[in-house]
Amino acid sequence: MGICDIMRKFFIFLIATLILLPACSKDEPKEIDEWRTIYANCLNESDFSGFYVGDINNDGIPELVINQDNIADFVTTNRGCVYYFTDNILQCLELYPDSVWGKVGYLEETNQIIFLQWYGHTQATFGSVDFFLYDWTTNGYAKTISVIRESGFDEYLDGKGEYGQGYINGEEVDFDEFEIKLAEMYALLEKSIWVPMTAADEVEDYFEYLINY
Repeated sequence: MGICDIMRKFFIFLIATLILLPACSKDEPKEIDEWRTIYANCLNESDFSGFYVGDINNDGIPELVINQDNIADFVTTNRGCVYYFTDNILQCLELYPDSVWGKVGYLEETNQIIFLQWYGHTQATFGSVDFFLYDWTTNGYAKTISVIRESGFDEYLDGKGEYGQGYINGEEVDFDEFEIKLAEMYALLEKSIWVPMTAADEVEDYFEYLINY
């Protein structure tokens, strides 16, 4: 194979690779205002029911929140991604509750995101829960608190079953300590809000929409 054939195949491979790269994985261009182009590409290539653009972490650069809650009309659980930039690199905090058994909230005063990914609701998942709190840091959103309990069992679903082992930030804790922390997390979730979403079908041109932000 000649050098020309090798170079041609290399460039074909390179071009194909660039075409296949999703828009949301690209680094931010040098001009910070070009976040509009990047977010517009994300919206054009995503399946979602609503979106929000705003500076939810107060870092001076808007974030893009995509809500992919389109399981059914009666589902009110928020789910999706929070896109943000750190050091001119696009990052994504994925927030996907398991089916309807979860919830996402935003704590406006502290810029935190609280995420109930799952809670038990059957005999074999009794007492189980996956709860997380994310703080905004210089490196982006970081998980700072995790409250997880393994599944127990409740034969009659009367709240008197056997609880699984609980963990706070990966460390085993006893039942009482876990329940105190779990109550704190639920209190934060109750206090939280969610960002106001713009329905996907309300906007025809996302870039034009973002220009007016």
